[in-house]
Amino acid sequence: MKKYFIIVIFFFCWQSLFAQMDEKFYFPDKDWVNIDSLNYQDIFLTVDNDTVHSILIKPNGTIKATVIYFHGNGNNISRWVKLFKPLINDNFQICLFDYRGYGKSTGTPTHLNIAHDAQLLLDTLLRR
Repeated sequence: MKKYFIIVIFFFCWQSLFAQMDEKFYFPDKDWVNIDSLNYQDIFLTVDNDTVHSILIKPNGTIKATVIYFHGNGNNISRWVKLFKPLINDNFQICLFDYRGYGKSTGTPTHLNIAHDAQLLLDTLLRR
């Protein structure tokens, strides 16, 4: 019984090791959906010979606050814009961020570069 328990524990440890591999974790989507009728600005940041893309959508009225959105593992920011229209109509400024390899961003996504790029985007927005 102890032998089977050790084999099961080993199996779960082995699987969790593979779950942390970046190439098996991320599913970049390059298919861009046209963004219509919104006042937005492209932000391109250059990092390690790659370009990271995000967009800043500005409301028509006085800005209440800025919301930064990091999408999940699938799709890219062009597919999420329509969900933020109520916030934009309520005068929130929205910044959507694509990880490396997603949308108009180049490179390959990894856990470390996503964290680094997100910090770079935040620093860039704060300087503005």
